[in-house]
Order: sequence, then C-alpha cells, then structure tokens
Amino acid sequence: RWSELRYHLSTVISGLYSLGGQADYAIVEQRIISHHALVRVTVGGTPDIRVILFRGVPVMAMVRLPTAESGGRANLHQGAIAAAVDLITGQTYGGVQKNRAIARHPDTGEPVAGISIPGWENLLEAAMRLGDALELGYVGIDFVIDTSDGPVVLEANARPGLAIQVAHRHGLLGRLQTIGRAAPGQLKGEGRRQLIAAVAAIT
Repeated sequence: RWSELRYHLSTVISGLYSLGGQADYAIVEQRIISHHALVRVTVGGTPDIRVILFRGVPVMAMVRLPTAESGGRANLHQGAIAAAVDLITGQTYGGVQKNRAIARHPDTGEPVAGISIPGWENLLEAAMRLGDALELGYVGIDFVIDTSDGPVVLEANARPGLAIQVAHRHGLLGRLQTIGRAAPGQLKGEGRRQLIAAVAAIT
C-alpha cells in the first residue's frame, strides 16, 4: 500500500536505519515485470540480454535465462542458461548451460532456440546510442525487457566476460577484425547497419 511505502521511506530518510541516526537517503527503482515472451523460459528471476559493441557496432548478443540451479539469477557461473541471439532477427538459436549444449530449459522443458526477443530493433538502437554516448571502444550493455516499457538498460560493462562466445559456439575475433578494418565513416548510419549484417554472417 502507498501509505505503508510512504511511512517506510520517511523512516529511512529520518535516519532510523543509519549508523548514529543520521539523516539518510532512499533510492526508489522501477519494478521490472518480465515480458511474457521470456517468462516461459525463466525460473524464479528476471532474464537479461547482453549486447557486445565494438567501436559502437553490435558484434554479438545473448539472453541469459535464470534456472532453479542458478537460484533465479541470470548468472552463467551459477547455472543460468546462455542463448545466442541473432543480431538481425533478434531470435535465439541455441543454448548452453555450464558449457554444455542444451536444447530445452531444464526446469520448464521449453525450447531455448526460436525465442523472439521483444522490441529487438529498439533494444539494438538503444545499445548503439548508449555505446556512442559512453565512447568506450569495447563495451557490454545489459537490458531487461519490461512488459509495458520494453527494453530497459540494466547496466554497461567496460570488461564484459567472454562466455558469450560459448553461447554462439564461435569466437569474437573474426567479428572484431571486420569492424576494426572499417573506416570511421562506416561506423554510423547505414554504414553501421551494413557492418552489423556483415558480422552477423560470420560463423
């Protein structure tokens, strides 16, 4: 209830939970309600989508799906599933769990391949805009998909892990080299779209 929330916030701000009773701060975050398209392949938590960008160009993407083994966390080391996402279609085409190829979610029995990421074009565009703003040569941007708001940025990682290569079952090097050879004029607008298509075709 709103009255209970307001009371709790006022006690936080007044310092009830701080050391020495000093005035404190309360941070209120948006509640994410996972899109129904991803709920059927998720157990106990919120799935997220990672997009790796190099020089502002998306090079690989994956969705991480929580499992009972991962305790509802989208953490691959704890047992979550990684499914590769095609950069052009926004569809998954394979899955791995703890470096083993899997075809179905171990808890729900649903296929891991063929999942369409809702709002994929908007997500990819948001990743590129954020990549441009951050001006990092290599970055991983994580999203969650809210039922009403669509893709929402979760965080950006300056040193994203390399497990995405396992999900795709091939390395990043060829894709990075393709973008590395591109002229600066190819990294924006239609040139960037052509580069995305070029790297997506590398297997």
